Amino acid sequence: MQVSRMAIWKIWQSYQSDGAEGLKDHKPGRLFEALNPKFYAYIVGEWKKQRCGARKLHAILRKQGFGVSLWKISQVLKTEGFQKPNPRKQKPRKYKRYEWPLPNFMWHTDWHVIKATKLKGKQFICYIDDCSRRIMAHKSVIVSAVQGHRTAQCDSLRAEQRSGIAVYSEQA
Repeated sequence: MQVSRMAIWKIWQSYQSDGAEGLKDHKPGRLFEALNPKFYAYIVGEWKKQRCGARKLHAILRKQGFGVSLWKISQVLKTEGFQKPNPRKQKPRKYKRYEWPLPNFMWHTDWHVIKATKLKGKQFICYIDDCSRRIMAHKSVIVSAVQGHRTAQCDSLRAEQRSGIAVYSEQA
């Protein structure tokens, strides 16, 4: 294992400045900074006087000369139960992968218009197995700019019926 001199130097600097605490891992992102308890109580008292939302309270506090962020004010209001959390502003959900457990049971279609100047006017359609993500069949279709999308799909289906589509399968 190779460790650069710079990495060792940074570890040593964090140890010298923070001691053993500086060597511990921490969560990525900005660390949580608690508000001053007096200012926290001031925000709560101001809310009880005004009975308004975080945005209006932020404007009021800014006029009074306080430089606190809207995010901190809404954090205080949520903690005290004066404001409901907004689900649209919460962290996004983890990616859920949807795929079929059995191969060759479900295919889906992908239609792509080729933008390269060399192949301009061609469109590509492929059928992908939902389990293995393997391209099971494909066809490239030339469509003129005058024709609409629906006409192109009908023409490609007629062409498939006449000439056949390139199919890749162990069963064929």
